[in-house]
Amino acid sequence: MSQESRDGSQAAAVRPVRRRRIVIAAAVLAAASIAAGVGVAVAYNGPPVVRETLAAVGTLGDPAGHEPVYGAAFSPDGSTVATADGFYGAHLWNVAAGRQTAAVSGPDEQSVDSVAFSPDGATLAAGGHSTSSDTVYLWNVRTARLTGTLTAPTGFGGVISVAFSPDGTTLAAADGGGQTYLWNVATRRRLAIPGGPGRGIAGVSVAFSPHGTTLATASSVNQAYLWNVATGRLIATLTAPGAARMAMATFSPDGTVVAAGDSAGRTYLWNVATGRLIATMSDPGRVPGDFSEWSLAFRPDGATLAVGAGGGRVYLWDVATAQRIDTLTDPGAHPLADADSVAFSPDGTTLLSANGDGGSYVWKVGALPAPRPGGPRSGSPPTPATPVTQSPAPVPIRTLTDPVSGQPVVSAAFSPDGRTLATADGYYGTHLWDVARSRLIATLAYHGTNGSGDSVAFSPDGKTLATGGGDSVDLWNVTTSRPIATLTGPSVDGILSVTLSRDGRTLAAADGAGRVYLWDVASARLVATLTNPAPAGTAASVAFSPDGTMVAAADGRTGVYLWDVATARQIAALTYSGNYAGITSVAFSPRGRMVAGYAGNSVYLWDVATGRLTATLTNPGSDGISATVAFSPDGRTLAAGDGKDRAYLWSVATSRLLAVLPRPGADGVNAVAFSPDGRTLATADGNGSYLWRTG
Repeated sequence: MSQESRDGSQAAAVRPVRRRRIVIAAAVLAAASIAAGVGVAVAYNGPPVVRETLAAVGTLGDPAGHEPVYGAAFSPDGSTVATADGFYGAHLWNVAAGRQTAAVSGPDEQSVDSVAFSPDGATLAAGGHSTSSDTVYLWNVRTARLTGTLTAPTGFGGVISVAFSPDGTTLAAADGGGQTYLWNVATRRRLAIPGGPGRGIAGVSVAFSPHGTTLATASSVNQAYLWNVATGRLIATLTAPGAARMAMATFSPDGTVVAAGDSAGRTYLWNVATGRLIATMSDPGRVPGDFSEWSLAFRPDGATLAVGAGGGRVYLWDVATAQRIDTLTDPGAHPLADADSVAFSPDGTTLLSANGDGGSYVWKVGALPAPRPGGPRSGSPPTPATPVTQSPAPVPIRTLTDPVSGQPVVSAAFSPDGRTLATADGYYGTHLWDVARSRLIATLAYHGTNGSGDSVAFSPDGKTLATGGGDSVDLWNVTTSRPIATLTGPSVDGILSVTLSRDGRTLAAADGAGRVYLWDVASARLVATLTNPAPAGTAASVAFSPDGTMVAAADGRTGVYLWDVATARQIAALTYSGNYAGITSVAFSPRGRMVAGYAGNSVYLWDVATGRLTATLTNPGSDGISATVAFSPDGRTLAAGDGKDRAYLWSVATSRLLAVLPRPGADGVNAVAFSPDGRTLATADGNGSYLWRTG
């Protein structure tokens, strides 16, 4: 999975901490970041079994071998596990060999209670307390050297929860007194949290949403909270009847659900969008009076929740039905063996449980048995497993019929304010529609040199519309419906795709001969021609990166090329294999960290920084050749039209299919486009354009 996908999909494990010599019930977060391959279904093959045991090392000051392990986390590539062993430091383990590779302890460290890997796996954050303050130590994972020390100024009871933001730039930490702190990782400076009514992030457990803009905290009483990271403003208070001392909270990989556990043996699920409690799951083995729910972790595909409980038990719950599907029991059976931390490996096939007996157990989790029938779920009814239906399910709300009967719509784009939809019918012209009224506003007829309209794009201010087709690109005044300028070049051959940079200064167009053209919009001057290096390829689709420094061009054959706009040089080639079809549509994610390309029946996702293919989304039953793809404005959802008669919605974080839009028309879904607020999806096919309510 890509970096941006990590931006939307970091699976977190959290657990409360029992202090020796200090009576505190609190929470710890151990982040298990999602890496390549996350979201691919894992074939079930029987009940979970212990694969390895990572025993406490006696030379670290635990001669009895029963020092509790308070926190654990997988590295993003799944090869390493970090454990927090209370008074005896943090340890790094090789997962394949079950062997300790390093032990680290800060110069003034008294206890380590929480650990988290940075998204790139290079840094380990270990939270605890030193002689004089609550502290987070930053360690270089490769060298085991200390690289930074972050101090909480007014801490109490140690740093018991740490989490990196999905982009790795910010670290959040919570102490036993309910104080939450944010640091800039690069500068080591503590970030100021805005004050005022409803502001001031607090809690004993921290977890970032997959997109990094929201922080979930547990209150240590009976509530969980959602906070805006940038403003420090409280977004939502999540409550549950009878909840007692919530001490852990975490997001599902797609960010749509928050899970939290309490001291009464209950685990709660809330819908993030509505703040509504949708499920309550009770610990069947809870001993009255014990703090029973110690840790939480979602499987990377989001379908399973692991809950670490008292007595070394780990429960596996089906998220869709809130039914218990298995119970794992600590093989050590030590009296102190509460499951203090649980974490899934990035590929979802391994579960780590770190326990009060000083052992960390690696469980092979292949296929889990199907949920037992029956068993009520608090809140909403079960969700179908295949496909996972988006809630609420997308429904068609309007149909925009092309005035020229039978002419297919091949391109669609929303204006920046979402009030107007432009559609191109491929021959007769471009139509402007009032979205609210489903009314045709204007038709922009093509002139003789253009011939056909195959692509449309609005300028960032919404005042200009670019239409591409034939041997030119036309610029139109949206208010007057009059042409402003025509952009041409010496060798333009069949424009297939047009797009404008975010600042509106540069227009890029791709043609059927494998070339991408860059024009200066103000002067209508051609400033660069980028030639596709693939032999006999086309430039079927083009997209600007959000910062305008790169363009991505689909070659119509076996990949996508990235070009530096300033130098007109190719900087990367994004490739795939095993598919006979060529890339016909390309899109950057809103943050620019990921590129999506559609070929045949699959959507490919690449990490822009590394050029690595991170995920493949295959549309079930699709064999369409012409296809289209678009990200939602928040980057969490990917829409794809398969060139036949279906459109699909995918979770970017988990690679899970969210919904299949029913067939309203025919002859292929040629275009998909999200409205700026992400609540409406436009699809276009051979009969017209359709608006779907998606949020």
